[in-house]
Amino acid sequence: MLASNFVLFVISIVTGGFLFALVSGILVTEVPLLKAEIAPLISFANVFQRIALLQVRWRVEGRINDYRERVDSEVGGLLPHPMELRWIMSKKDVTPYLKKEGPVIIVRMKPHREEAWNLATATLAYVSEGLVPHARRHMRRQLNRAVDFAFCKKLLGDVGETTARNYLITTALDPEINTDETVKQFFQKLDDISEELLTRLFLREIGAVSLGKLTLPDLALEPEITAFLDWAYALAKREPGEEKPELWFDGKNLKVGCVLVAEPRTFVLHGPAPYIRRAREYAYRGADAVYLLARGINTTCAKTVAEEIDRLKIDLVKVPDSDRKYRIRTATGVVDAIAIVYRPSRLEAKEPEPAETKA
Repeated sequence: MLASNFVLFVISIVTGGFLFALVSGILVTEVPLLKAEIAPLISFANVFQRIALLQVRWRVEGRINDYRERVDSEVGGLLPHPMELRWIMSKKDVTPYLKKEGPVIIVRMKPHREEAWNLATATLAYVSEGLVPHARRHMRRQLNRAVDFAFCKKLLGDVGETTARNYLITTALDPEINTDETVKQFFQKLDDISEELLTRLFLREIGAVSLGKLTLPDLALEPEITAFLDWAYALAKREPGEEKPELWFDGKNLKVGCVLVAEPRTFVLHGPAPYIRRAREYAYRGADAVYLLARGINTTCAKTVAEEIDRLKIDLVKVPDSDRKYRIRTATGVVDAIAIVYRPSRLEAKEPEPAETKA
């Protein structure tokens, strides 16, 4: 009996979980005495397997939810619901689920031996359900898919998960854009848009306008959202000194103006006045949002402009916490950036509250 236990122990150490089960099954068939002895060891091995899967689940959940909390604190309503991962043997990826302590997104998937693959797959499943949820019904499938890919690629890059990002690209992104030209075109635009214009402007505003138009039928905002993406992409490609495209998007349901603080010389010569004048003009034209955008040393000038707008009490109210600096990657390196958001007082300058969660 002791010898049989020792044999099984050696097998489990040398061969690992899968081969242990296989070899043990063969031995049990050939050696009846082992049947009674092997049961406790199988239970012991299963405990270790469950612990390992739990550790992987917690790491994946932690990575995604830590990022979600940071993003939602900076851009309210972008990722309003936390994620919960469950290992099941099912083809279903994501199912919305309401728990007593608050709404969460349940991701159901088969575990993979590569943790980076699990992270990439869970991230894509979660984002496809949880990112700007109210806007999804107003975007066609191809644009939704492109948004998911662009945001997931950025998310995994931001948290330093290069291997998971590569899995996302090779196993999901590349096969889809190679077979769907529309998804490819949308993705290329979204992937080229800078940090300010992707998360802090495009996604923020399509989320806000969709939340404010809940009674509209599906796809009612689709042409305007597509046009807004084209405008944001052209703005991202705008060279210094160029006047096109205009810094004003004039849609039927969505009106957005941008004030660029990009020339230190202009600020030195004229102070905040030109920027405030532009912001007033946008407010007068019925803007739903006015963005004060700056990078590098210009972020300090932008904060001064924002202080003057607040002091003058014009018909614009700053969105809380939108004046926090953040880091972005550019062609010349990593720099500070700022995207201060103002909304007219009629909109109360509020953004959706993140979902409450309990530890």
